[in-house]
Formats: sequence, C-alpha cells, structure tokens
Amino acid sequence: MEFFQYLPDYQIQICKPCGHGVNPSRIIAHLRERHPGYYKLTPRQELQDIVAELTSVPLIDPAKDRIPIPPSDTPHFACLPRHRGFRCAKCRYIVLAESALKSHLSLQHPSGRARGRRARAAVPPEPIPRIEVDCQRFFVSRAGSSFFEVQVTVSVEETAAQEQQERLNNILSKEDFIRLQIKEQLNHADEYLKKSNGTVMSLQSSTQVSPWLEMTLVQSLERVVQAGHTAVCEVMINVFDQARINSFISQRRAFDRPIMVKLQQATWKTYLKVWARLLCFAARTSRHDCPVKLLHRLNASQMTLLDQVLTQAQTLVDFKADGIPQHATQREQREYQDSVAELSDRLDDLCLRLCISLLDHILRGDLFESVVVGFFAAAGVNEDKKILKEAYDYTPTLSAFVKIAQILVIQRSVRAAEDGETEYPGDLLDGMRDRFLLHGTHTPFNWALRLRAYGKKVRNSTISMGFIYWAENQETLFYKGIELHMDDLRKFVRIQIDEAYKELRELMLIHIDEDLEAVVPQFRLRDLKDNLARADSGWNFLRDERNRTVLPTGDKWLIDRIMSHAWLQEEFLAFDGEGNVRWRREAATDYMNADKAFLLRLALIIQMDLGSTSADS
Repeated sequence: MEFFQYLPDYQIQICKPCGHGVNPSRIIAHLRERHPGYYKLTPRQELQDIVAELTSVPLIDPAKDRIPIPPSDTPHFACLPRHRGFRCAKCRYIVLAESALKSHLSLQHPSGRARGRRARAAVPPEPIPRIEVDCQRFFVSRAGSSFFEVQVTVSVEETAAQEQQERLNNILSKEDFIRLQIKEQLNHADEYLKKSNGTVMSLQSSTQVSPWLEMTLVQSLERVVQAGHTAVCEVMINVFDQARINSFISQRRAFDRPIMVKLQQATWKTYLKVWARLLCFAARTSRHDCPVKLLHRLNASQMTLLDQVLTQAQTLVDFKADGIPQHATQREQREYQDSVAELSDRLDDLCLRLCISLLDHILRGDLFESVVVGFFAAAGVNEDKKILKEAYDYTPTLSAFVKIAQILVIQRSVRAAEDGETEYPGDLLDGMRDRFLLHGTHTPFNWALRLRAYGKKVRNSTISMGFIYWAENQETLFYKGIELHMDDLRKFVRIQIDEAYKELRELMLIHIDEDLEAVVPQFRLRDLKDNLARADSGWNFLRDERNRTVLPTGDKWLIDRIMSHAWLQEEFLAFDGEGNVRWRREAATDYMNADKAFLLRLALIIQMDLGSTSADS
C-alpha cells in the first residue's frame, strides 16, 4: 500500500504521511483516525485486504517486544522525519531539549559532589557534556519512541529531485512555478472528487447496532417485499384471495377489489422506508444498553425471531467480508455464490416471520406494549420543527405500513404453500386475516387502520386558513399582522442587488482603486451556452467547450488574477520550509464563506424576481 513502508531489519510498518510506525494491531484504527478521507472512500473488503497484506510480513509489537536500536552510523530513514538533538556524552541517550538532557545527567550520571550550601566564591557550573547529532525515532509515544542517532545522507532520488527543482526554478518564473504547483493540487483534488462521487459511503448510526447489519436487514426486507409483489403480479394467489387481503371487514362485499400493486417505483421506496425504520427501531430499542427506555416489550416469539434475524444477518455480513479467495476456481466461485444465496434465503425467511410476528400481536392491556405502536408514536414527531406532525403529514406513513403489511402476509402465505406448510396460500392467508387484519381485532394493524381513518377525516374536514391578504389598491400586502407596501418591497430588492454587486466585487478580488468592468472580461449572457442535459457532478457552463471563445480562461480566471498581482499572492498564498505553495487557511475560509453568502443572496434575488429558481440560473 502506498501509505506504508516496511523496514525489514526492524520489522516495522511506517506510515509515510504521518512519519512514524504503526502498531500491527491498530492499522485499521490508524487509518480511521488519521486518514478518515481514505478510510471512508475505501470499501471494507479492500481495507481487510490491505491489513492482510501489511501483516503478512514479520512485525514487532513495541508494547510486547523490544525494538533493536540502529547503530549510530546508520543512514537516515527517508520515511521518518529528521531532528536535531543532543546525545549524552556518557551514553547513547538522545533528547531534543537541553533541559531534558540535564535531568537525565542528574539522575543517571550524578557528579558525586557533596550536597550542601555552595561557597560564595564557587566556580561557574561546568557545561553539560553533550554532543549535537541528527536523530530519528520509530514511534512518537510510549514504547519504541526513543530517539536514535543517524547519519544524514542524500540519496540518488533526492539528488535528482533537487536538481530537477533547481532547473525548474531557473527556467520558470515565480508566478509560473506557483501556477504549476496549484495545477497539480487541483488535478489531485479532481481525482479525489471523481473517486468519492463513484463510491457509496458507509451508513452512519447513532446506536450500538452495526450499520452494516442494519443495511443487510433492510436489503432482506426489500427482497421479501419484491417477492410478494411478484406473487401478486404473477397470480400466485388467485383473485379471491387478492380481494380478501384488501377487505378489512369480516363480511365480504360484492364490490371488493383486488389489492392494488401498480404503484410508482418512488412510492414503493417510500413505503419500504417505513418498514425498514420499524425493523431498525425494534432492533435498536430491544438492546439492554438502549439509552431511552420505552414502554413496548417484545413477546417471546418476537424476541426469539429478532435474535435469529440479527444472528443470521451477522453471519451473512461476516461471510461476505471474507470474500472469495484471490485465486479461486470456477467451482469455488459457484460454491461461494450458492452459499451466499442460501444464507440470504434463510435471512429472508426469518425476516418475513419477524414482520408477521410484529403484526400478530394481541393487545389486551396498554397499546404501547406493541413495538409497532411505539414506533408510530416516535414517527409522529416532526424532526425539523420538534413538534407533532399534522394529519396530512402523518396519514401517508400509516398507509405505507398497511400496504407493505398486506404484501408481507401474501408472501408468507405463498412461501408456506411452497414449503408444504399448507396446501393452498389462501388457507393460511384467511387465518392471518381473521386473526390480525380485520377491524375489531386487538392488534397493531387495526390500531393503524383506525388512526388512519381518523387522520383522513381530520385532514378532509380541516380548512386551511390563509395568511396573505391584498388591499383593494393592490399596493399593500398583509401577512400575519405585518403590513408591507410594494414600494418597500421594490426598495428591498434594490438594496439586495446593490449588496450582491459589492459582494461580487470582493469575490472577483477587485481592488478598491480598480473598476469592475475594466478588470472582469465583458461578455453577453445570451452568448453563454449550457447543456442542461448534463447532470454529472461538477458540471457547469464553465466546462462547456462552446464557451471557450466567450470565456477564454474559463474556471482558471481567478487563479490567473492572483498570479498576476503581488498583493493577492501575499493575501492568499504562503510558502512552507521546503518551498511548496500553501493556501493561507484563514483567507481561503473567508473567501468560501463570502461565496456562500453571495450565492444565498443571489438565490433570494432570483426567487423574488422570477418566482422560482431554475437550472440555468
């Protein structure tokens, strides 16, 4: 791996960007803590392969084994930072501070002089016996962090790099040299963005449940619901059963219709999210270390199934993490795929049974004993406003629960017939319907139906009161006790345009003595071209080749302006000890904040002028 360099004589893996060794047992932790960008963008399997590769060689754990000290004539290690320190003249102890060496001498090499009050005519103290040396160390703390002496040598590669740098300095001007380094940094940033845009970031979770485990559970739910949808579309249950599952009263009606499954893909995704959140809610709140104690309690069947589901999901995650051997044969690959399919099928069956057990919960006492009722109580909170949702916002969640519950019951019936538990799917479907899918039953499903009916009635009978009123002259507007005249509104828009113009001057890095029109290239907006069909990340009209003649310098105009003015270079650029160009962090942060403020003001102006924002604005 490019991050690490192995020192075979000392059996240490050195992290080159950090400049120190890494404990063999903390390689993953080091990448996560010190290089989070790389850690998040790298797939889990690739990280495990990296650890396996790095630990495939002999390694010393500094906490358990002693690391040999390099001889004093050892050439310096290019992967470790060099320091100028002081070596004790009586031993090989090396420190960076002279005061630390003085403490070492007093403890390890006492002079033997009798203690007591010093005479008035005492001779000046002897100088500390020390030798100034170049030194390095393998680790920065704890075991293995002692400094050792090295001899500084210049390698052939470093010499060639220095010569190349000198030639560049002689050939290129200062501005060209800076522009070259900035170009390299921008190219590196573009490659990083391309990689990040093509990578699915790992899920984050605020609970102790593994996000990988929850993602596997949600994927299993999606497969189960898709199978139920397929069962309806392919008429694996007959039309009578489809009508029965769609009727919530005990007596049949002549106008009962089969269940409707021809929904938009976006609607299915929205409905699935409700049940996915329900399963994750059940998994998180059932843990003994859950910080919030809720009223619901899982019964014995639900607890057993939930434990089996989580165990099976973890087994599947671990099996996929091991992956296929690098040089696996076709037979081994088929066996691996068959094993994954078998584990997934077992997980799907357990997930389906868990969902049915959550529905088949008879409530004789407190309604909140059901995890479903507890989940919908939590789902009734508006996360943004921190208040309860209105009826028109809440009833769609209940409808999603009802629709997916019907599909789950259908899939359970079809699967039971396939496994030989029942002769026909309709037999098991009728039993489940009579037990927990009808009005009048003491179940969470009936509670959801009643609450949905009440919410729809509230929504349909509530009149939305208006807040905006216009005066008869159409020049005065009243909004919640605020009186606003059109003249004031025009004045407000004018002020916003003036402020945006001032902010634009600052973003274009226009000096107070310069004229904006004289500095910024003049062009007509109608001449600019943009491909609105391009939806890829990073695309904008500056990248359109048709605008090259209108905007010759494209998106490099600001960089060229900084390069051509010494006062801008002094404000934004700095050089480190090795002559490399670095952006001044404070100036760059202020510029980015100013850019965000300008875009917000521009969006406000466009909204007030056009009524809505569009892709070309």
